[in-house]
Amino acid sequence: FSALGDAAFVPGTRTRSAAIFTLQEWRQGPWNLSAGARVEQTRVASDGDTDPANPRFGSAQSRSFNPGSLALAVKMAPAAGWQFSLSAARTERAPTFYELYANGLHVATAAFEVGDTALGKERSRHVEAGAAWRAGHSGFSVQLFRTDFARYLSLDDTGTTVQLPGEAGDPPQDFPVYAFRAVRAQLSGGELEAYARLLQQGGVTLD
Repeated sequence: FSALGDAAFVPGTRTRSAAIFTLQEWRQGPWNLSAGARVEQTRVASDGDTDPANPRFGSAQSRSFNPGSLALAVKMAPAAGWQFSLSAARTERAPTFYELYANGLHVATAAFEVGDTALGKERSRHVEAGAAWRAGHSGFSVQLFRTDFARYLSLDDTGTTVQLPGEAGDPPQDFPVYAFRAVRAQLSGGELEAYARLLQQGGVTLD
C-alpha cells in the first residue's frame, strides 16, 4: 500500500500473508458434522518516514502474526422438511497496516487516526444456532448468534483534538483524535426469514 502526499495518514506498507486450511465433513443418517481449521502467517511492514523534513511515522519496522481459527458445526434433519443446526468457532485476525501504523488526518472521516504498533491479534468466540422448515415453495428459518471478543480492534474517540493548518490560507482547524485499541466486545443478534408461494396460475407466479 502506497500513500502519497500531505493527505496520507499511513506510511507506505507491505503486507504478506499465507495460509493453509482444511475442511472435513461426515454424514450419517440425519446427522451432518463438519470441522474446519486454518493457520495463517502474516507480516506487515512499514517503510517509515521517507521524507526527513516531514517526520510522522517513525523508522521502518515490521510485525509478524500467526492467527489460527477453528470451527465445528452439526446439522440434524429429524423429519422431512426440518433442519436444526449448531456451530461454534474460535477465530483470530492479524491487525491491518492502518490499525498498526496510522498517524494522520483521514480525510474521508475528518478524524486524526492513530495506530498502535503494539497491537496483538483480534480474538473472538462465536456460537450460532438455527432451525429451518421447508415444504414445497413455502418455509421459514431462524438464526441466533453471539460473538464474544476477548480482543476487538476498535477505533475509539480519545476525547482530544489536534489542530492542523488550513489549506490555501484557511485558518487552522481542530480535528478529533481517534486511536485503534484492543477492547472487549460482544455482538449478538438474529435473523428470521419466511417465504411462501401465494399464486401460480398460467405464466404468473407470486411468491
